[in-house]
Amino acid sequence: MGELDQIHNIAQVVIFEVFGSGPSTSTPVVQLAEVPNEVRALISDGMFYETSRVLTSVAMHHPDLDFTSIYRGYANG
Repeated sequence: MGELDQIHNIAQVVIFEVFGSGPSTSTPVVQLAEVPNEVRALISDGMFYETSRVLTSVAMHHPDLDFTSIYRGYANG
């Protein structure tokens, strides 16, 4: 029974880290099934906002850059 308790405790930590401490009507099993999608969304949002921040900073420090020409130099995808 000790190993099952350890797995339960680890699952609770993962759920807390991803979803926070707010109340949930979902069972831990349902929440664990949702973790990959939530983590994917967090990573995607983080990349979007950090990329936007970096590009804004570059544009502010280098106002003469032609981003349209730079963009044309890269293949789609």
